[in-house]
Formats: sequence, C-alpha cells, structure tokens
Amino acid sequence: MPTTTAEEPLKLSSKAFWLLFGVFVLLWAYLFVRSYTVFFVHDEIVTFWMYVVHWNPIPSHGFIDANNHFLLSLIAGGFTRLFQSESIFVVRLGSVLAFPIYFWSTFRLKILFQEKWNFISFLLLLVTTPFLIDFFGLARGYGLALAFLLFSLQQVVFHFRFGSKWTLFGACLGWLLAVYASLTLLPFALLGVGLLVLFVLKNRSYLGLIPLVVATIVLGYFADYSFLLKELGKLYYGGTEGFFQNTIHTLTFYLWQVKGVWLDVVLVAMSGFILFVTVRAYLKSKSLFQSELLIPLFFLLSVVSILLQHWVLGVNYPEDRAASYLVVFFFGALMLCIDQFTRKKYFGLGITAFSAVLFLATMNFTHSVNFEHEHLNEKLVRLIPDEVKGIPPTTSGYWNMENELTRRLDLPLRVYQRNDQPFDTLADYMVYYPKPTLLKTYEVVRKDEVSDLALLKRKHLLNRTKVDELSVELLSGAEFQTVYSDELSESTIIRCKGEIGRLTLEHEVFLVFVSEDTISKQQFTYEAVPFVRNKKIGKEGKMKFDFSYVLNARPDANACTVYIWNQRLDALEGKLELEMYHLSE
Repeated sequence: MPTTTAEEPLKLSSKAFWLLFGVFVLLWAYLFVRSYTVFFVHDEIVTFWMYVVHWNPIPSHGFIDANNHFLLSLIAGGFTRLFQSESIFVVRLGSVLAFPIYFWSTFRLKILFQEKWNFISFLLLLVTTPFLIDFFGLARGYGLALAFLLFSLQQVVFHFRFGSKWTLFGACLGWLLAVYASLTLLPFALLGVGLLVLFVLKNRSYLGLIPLVVATIVLGYFADYSFLLKELGKLYYGGTEGFFQNTIHTLTFYLWQVKGVWLDVVLVAMSGFILFVTVRAYLKSKSLFQSELLIPLFFLLSVVSILLQHWVLGVNYPEDRAASYLVVFFFGALMLCIDQFTRKKYFGLGITAFSAVLFLATMNFTHSVNFEHEHLNEKLVRLIPDEVKGIPPTTSGYWNMENELTRRLDLPLRVYQRNDQPFDTLADYMVYYPKPTLLKTYEVVRKDEVSDLALLKRKHLLNRTKVDELSVELLSGAEFQTVYSDELSESTIIRCKGEIGRLTLEHEVFLVFVSEDTISKQQFTYEAVPFVRNKKIGKEGKMKFDFSYVLNARPDANACTVYIWNQRLDALEGKLELEMYHLSE
C-alpha cells in the first residue's frame, strides 16, 4: 500500500503556475537558440564522427569508450538520418527535447513541499543553474541523463505516495534510460530499483517484481560493460588526488567560479544539516519509503558511492560534468530539508533571487559556460590567408576543433597540426594560447575574448625552396598506399593537392604523415589527416584539396613517410600530387 504524509501537498495559484510555465517557455526557447548559435565543443565533435556518423548506439559496438553516451548517439544518429542533415542543431536536438522532461519532472516534485518559495527556489536551482542547463544545448548525454534521473525520482516519489503500477513501470523505464544516457548514473539506478523491490515486497505486490527483475537484468548488462571499460582503461575522466580536490572543487568552480577551504567548510556544514534532518525524519517515521526522504537519501548515498567506487574499485573521483548528478541531489536535498525544518519563506526568496541573478549574469548565445576554454571564434580561422609565399600556409592548432570549424565554414582544407612540443614553431599560423615562449616567435593577430585562444602569426615567415614533386593515382580498395618515403635531412613542407571522388561522410580515408628514427624506428611524428572531417564533400562525392604540412628535421627524426590509409577498404578514385619544399630563414 502507498505511504501517506501528514500534511497536504503544496498547491500553487493559477498565477504562479502560469508564471512558471512562462519561465519554462523562455528557458526552452533560450536552449533552442543556443543550439544554433554555439559552436561544437571538442567532445561533441568526437561524438559526431565516432557515434553519429558511424551510428553506434549499442555498448561494445564501434569504438569502445566512455565518451559514447548511447542514448544521445541513438537519437542524434536517428535525427541526422531522418532530416538528412548534419547541422549542429539537428545533432543537439535530442538534448534540447529532453529539457521539457527535466523541467516538468522537477515541477511535479512540488508534491514534496509545503512552503511555496522553498519549492520555487528548488525548481529554479535545477532549471536555471548554468552548469546544469548548459548540457541541454550540447550533443552530450548529460542533459538526457539528468532529464531521466529527475523523471525516475518523480516516478518513485509518486509510487511511494500512490502505489500506481504505471509509476512503477515509469520508474523502471526512467532508470534504464538514465543509465543508457550516462553510465555514471548506474549506482543510483541500482539503488532506485532496489528501493522499489523492497517497497513491492513490503506491500506484497508481487506482480510488480516483473518489471523490476527485467530492469535489474538490463542494469546488470550495463554493469558488466562498465567493468569492461575499467579493464580497458576507458574510465579515465577524473582524478585520484581526493574527493574535495577532484569532485567538489571542480563542481564549485563551474557552479560559482569559486573554490577554497572556506567553501568546503560551508558545504560540509550544509551536508551535516541534510544528514541531521534526514535522520530525524527517518526516526520519526521509521520508514525508508517516506517520499520526502528520497532525494536526501540519494544525496548522502551518492557521496558514499563516489568514495566506495574509488576505495574498492579504484575508479577515479569524478570531476565536474561526470558528477553533475551530485549537484542535483545536493540542491534537491538542501531545499527539501529546509522545507522540513522551517516554513519561513525567507530562505526560498533569497535562493530564488540568487538563482535568477546567476542565470542572467551568465546567459549568452556564443559559448558553453562549461567549456569556455574551448570557445573558438570563427575569425581565428577566417583570417588565415590562402597562400604564404606562393603555397598554402602551414597551420597548427589547439585541439583539432579548428578542423571542424574550417569544414563547416567551407574554407580550404587545412591541417591544424598538433603543437605539443617546445620546438613546434615552424608553422606559419597557429591557433593556440599566446604563451610567453610562443610570443618570442609569433605575434598575436586576433584573440578570442572568451577562451583566450589566439590566432598567432610567425614574425618571420620561413623561406621555402622546392626540391621535389610527384603524383600518384589512388588505389581503389587498398588499405595502405605509400605515396612518399625519403630522408628528412632538412625541415620540410609537403604540399598536398589533388582530388578524391566517391566520398561520403562514412569514409575513413586518411593521409598519414610520419617522421621517425631510421635506426630505432621510434616515431617522432604521427598524424593522420582525415579528408572528410577536414573539408566539405562537393557534388557527386568529390573533394578538391590543396594544403601544406610541415615536418621538423631533428636528430631523432631523420626519415619521413607519407601514405594513404583507407581504413574501411572503400572504393576510391582520384589523384594526389606532392611538392616538397625545404625551409630556411
């Protein structure tokens, strides 16, 4: 039988309801616009190419990595095929459409509150906190996961209150979708299903065990896959320094741009308050199934779960987005405990005002608040000229995001080479942070005011002397085709131009540049340039290209090789021409 509560649930006036509905409409419209105007972050680019273009929404299929958020991959892959579009908006649409589930699941939890302003502050904390709602405008699984987490919690609360079979089915489905969206929610899905099993047994509703057993079996499959990820070293996000250093400090920085011991003390005090109120309420009711206890219980056990996963299983302490659920549990537990502790509205009013001010201060249509360091102003790539000293410029970049931006702007193909060594200063132009060591060789052309990334131009462009050239026809269906192999006696630019036909987005065709030591065979440079990820495909599947790549001649890199890697053995046609230029001051 359902549990009961001694007090009537909160009822909102019609005016309050429509005001909150207006908040929902404005927030959803805001997310729709941002999904158009904010460019991809790095993880979205990886998701697009690895799991949307190559549709891999099933665990153990495709490239195995924790970066595959299966539900997002399923929806984004479906939408891109349904609408025949690879637009950023279409790829993100699944996350945007998850926001109504998130908002209204949170809204329906008003059944847990007695004081109106405590509920409103709870709602606004969850739906306006920039760190949380940012995920509903990104092609990542976190927004979907949070939506189905709140949906599951709401269904469990209603099942505890009313005992409906539909809320039991809804809770089971919600937990499965939450984990399918993000494996980080697996411990809480197991906890939620476990509580429902105990509740069903307590009330002798044995038919209710059927969906719970099915859910447990599916969650067991996800648990087995999680252990596979751990064995493969794919649960890499996070750290081992400590719970506060890795988890709390990364969260508070993205939440409020602050971190420190004083804030740790405040958060510990608030957590102690939550523990006190929760234990007091449990001792009063002697029941785990009091719906008001659910979210505080999840918050307390989420901390225990993080610690045990690290101490027992060796899993890293989660950082920022990987611990977003902790923010939801904390905000929810805090406001519920305040509501149980006092009916005064001043706490709720203050937190409501704080939430509104924080949202208005950070709202924008240009960048992700969680990935500011990855913002890339398109002028940083548009200002690079088509030629330097008669040939395409050599370029290097920060994180290969420049390649996707260049492709979507339909600019000439460029290779933004990796720039991770102090001596990588041969490129004509560089998109990177203007570090003092780089500014000895480069000057700033333009700086991104959000991320501080800058377009850097070499102060003294190197002279280039043509020393060799060759041309080859592409071999259709061959996995590897060596194009050029020679000694690397001097730093060299290799100009690559030509045309490839019969291409689609699914093609995995790379031009690979390698420099190595001829004796030890140790590689100094290895970079695979993916044609379809760096430039738009033209009509009839054809792509014309003309770009330059620079190789640094060093004692431990005295030979170079250029070869084509046709990963899927696809049928190809086309021609490749190479021109080699030695560099000098």
